[in-house]
Amino acid sequence: LMWFRKGWTLSWSWLLVPLLLTGSPQPALAQEDGDAEIQEQAHTPVVVQRFADLWFTPDQQGRLLLQFGDYRAAARHFADPMWKGIAYYYNEYFMQAAEYFSRSDSDDALFNEANARSHARDFLRAVKRYDELLARTPDYPGAQANRDKVQTIIDDINRMSEAQMQEQGVGTEDK
Repeated sequence: LMWFRKGWTLSWSWLLVPLLLTGSPQPALAQEDGDAEIQEQAHTPVVVQRFADLWFTPDQQGRLLLQFGDYRAAARHFADPMWKGIAYYYNEYFMQAAEYFSRSDSDDALFNEANARSHARDFLRAVKRYDELLARTPDYPGAQANRDKVQTIIDDINRMSEAQMQEQGVGTEDK
């Protein structure tokens, strides 16, 4: 009740230090099997993690980590599937990002899932997601242009496959 008084915050803040320093120690080294999860947690001091757990929700911690560029740790902290998908997308884990985007039923989620699938070279599903989005919201910004680009890639792949099939057919007839 006395925190509003001048000087009380500083005089009582030393009581928080033992509270922050207690806790389970993090493993110093990862196991031999290369557990990346433990390796990443090992560099975060216990004090910082416990302080963050006291004052921030997991989504807020994830947002801070996302802003600092630690996308993998941000993905671990987020509870919201859209934010988790964004963190995986920025970390270039496109199939995992698409998985989390597919858990939400919004136009933004469909657009992001289609973009993630196109980056993961899952072009047919990406076009399908763009088509679903355009059927739902025909004037969604960027959806038609991205769909056209992905369809062009599919058409180019099909043309190259046909050309290779024809070359192989011609090469076998000559022998």
